[in-house]
Amino acid sequence: MPTDRLVGEAGLVLFTPYLPALFNRIGVLAGDPQRVAPAELGRAVAMLRYLATHSEQAGDPALPLILCGSAPDADVPAVELAEDDRAMAETIIASLIANWPAIRSTSPQGLREAFLQRQGQLSLRGEGGWQLKVQRKALDVLVDQVPWSFTTVLHRWMPGPVQVVW
Repeated sequence: MPTDRLVGEAGLVLFTPYLPALFNRIGVLAGDPQRVAPAELGRAVAMLRYLATHSEQAGDPALPLILCGSAPDADVPAVELAEDDRAMAETIIASLIANWPAIRSTSPQGLREAFLQRQGQLSLRGEGGWQLKVQRKALDVLVDQVPWSFTTVLHRWMPGPVQVVW
C-alpha cells in the first residue's frame, strides 16, 4: 500500500463530532470496545460517501475506511443505503449547517460542493496514524469559524489519529 494518496472527500473530517452518534443511530458499532462491525463496514462507508457526495458509490473509499477504523485499502462491499439511512444523513448535514453559524444559509449541496468534496493528501504517519492535508480555497476563511475541533480525528474504533491540516 502506498503511504501517500489523494482523496476526494477530505471535508468529511468536518463531521468528526457527529460520527459517534451517527454510527450508534444506524447500528454499525458492535463489541467491547466498540468497533464498526465487519458486516456493517460497507454500510458505514456508504453513509460517509453519501454525506460527502449524495451518492453511496462515489469516490475513493480510503478516507471513509480510515474514519471507520479500517485500512484504507480494505475490501468494502458496495451497499445501497435504505431510505432511513439517507434521511439520517440529511439530518446530520442539516445539523452541521445549523451549528456552523458562518454557513447557516448554505444548502446541503452547497456544503458538499464547497467543503466536503475537497481534495486532500493522505499520508501514513507512524503506527496507525495519518495526516490529511486538505486543499485550500478562498472560502476557507469560513473553516476558521467552525465551532468544533477537527484538527485531530480519533474515535474509540480507530487504531490511530488523523491529523488534519486545513
